[in-house]
Amino acid sequence: MGVIRVNYHDIEEIRYGVQIGYGKEGKVYFQEDDNGVVKIFHSFLKQKKLYFAGLTDNKIAFPKDILLYENADLIIGYTMTFFQGRNLAEGFPSYLDIELLKKECLELEKLVIKYKDIFMDDICLDNIFYNNVKKYFSLIDTSRWYYENNGYIKSINELNWALISGLLLNLDIENSSIINDNFYKEMYNIYYQYCLERNKKFNGMNYTNININGLFLEFLNTIINKLSDIKGFKVKKISDLK
Repeated sequence: MGVIRVNYHDIEEIRYGVQIGYGKEGKVYFQEDDNGVVKIFHSFLKQKKLYFAGLTDNKIAFPKDILLYENADLIIGYTMTFFQGRNLAEGFPSYLDIELLKKECLELEKLVIKYKDIFMDDICLDNIFYNNVKKYFSLIDTSRWYYENNGYIKSINELNWALISGLLLNLDIENSSIINDNFYKEMYNIYYQYCLERNKKFNGMNYTNININGLFLEFLNTIINKLSDIKGFKVKKISDLK
């Protein structure tokens, strides 16, 4: 990990680059000279902490260099590795092998468990990338992650809610038999109620305590069993979840 001092003109030069991402915290720009990316925060904060700057993983975009504004020690952003692929908010690949999806999702789960004492806050469709050439998932935007004993348990929960939302909203299976499956309908209901709860509009059952990992695998297996005669699935664009 390194520290890079920047001034107003440096920031403006970065902002003239190719913007490849936008979120609640900031904007992300591609850096052609080193094939990396820079995230610039909307607000520059002295107390901002980036806990995992310096960690390296070929499937997680940990911060590489911290950008500080001149001599004020204000963190304005950080650099990270550029991952080829597309985030799941943009949709799954045009044709997706559901058996391969299950395999790669389990590999992604192992990646999360590897970092046992980290809570990966803000795992969502925008921050999960899939490389359709090399066939693996990766995670970006770690600036909200923090240390927590056994934090991986909550991380797995968030990961599986995100993956379930992707399946529910995007698999183009309206004309298949699974649309009438009771478990499939139940998954829609659970996810809808969960979204209401997350938005503070519903105070009923505590859906955040459901064993969502088990539900996710059951959901995948249900799709595989119901559509075992189909090798690929035509998918539609994923709605942007907030």
